[in-house]
Formats: sequence, structure tokens, C-alpha cells
Amino acid sequence: CEGLVKPDIVFFGESLPDKFYRNLKRDIESADLCLVIGTSLKVMPVASLPDTMAHSKHRVLINREVAGSIGRRSGDVLALGEIEDVVLEMAQLCGWLEELETMEIS
Repeated sequence: CEGLVKPDIVFFGESLPDKFYRNLKRDIESADLCLVIGTSLKVMPVASLPDTMAHSKHRVLINREVAGSIGRRSGDVLALGEIEDVVLEMAQLCGWLEELETMEIS
């Protein structure tokens, strides 16, 4: 390959794709849960997404430290610690650990 190779991600400072904005309202309204993992929640507009969830919806933060406003509403869940450890513990509690351990990372 002699051309530029760019991964299918958005780098800091780049605009999010139009699809993000087109689907945002619908996706937030249809979501049952806001799951936030491994972030400081400081870069907009994504940092504001948990705050747009209805107060009747649950928000879960899996992180090393508190981030954003998650933890201030009743129904919020803070699962603080090393992310991999927290995810494995949650998988075990949900009965998903064996299946998770058999998955291949691709």
C-alpha cells in the first residue's frame, strides 16, 4: 500500500461523522442503559451523552475514578477499579464469565 492508511476511528480534534448527529436523539431515547467505560468524560460532545439520558434510565460507569456526573442520580452505578477486573467480576455475577473467557479478541 502506497497510500495513507487511516483507522476507522475519530481522532482528537476531528469532527464526528454526520451519522452520529443524525441518530443521536433516536439512540438516546431508545437506550435502556448508558454504559461508560474507561474515560475522563472531558471531550465534547461525547462527554455530554450520559447527561442526556432520561432520569428514569440507568447510567453505569466502569472506571478507575469518578467521571462526569455519573453517580449523582439515584440509579447510577459506579464500579470503580481496574477496568478489566471490574468487567470480569460483572461477567461472573451475570453468569457470562465462561462465555467471555472463550471469546477471541479480533
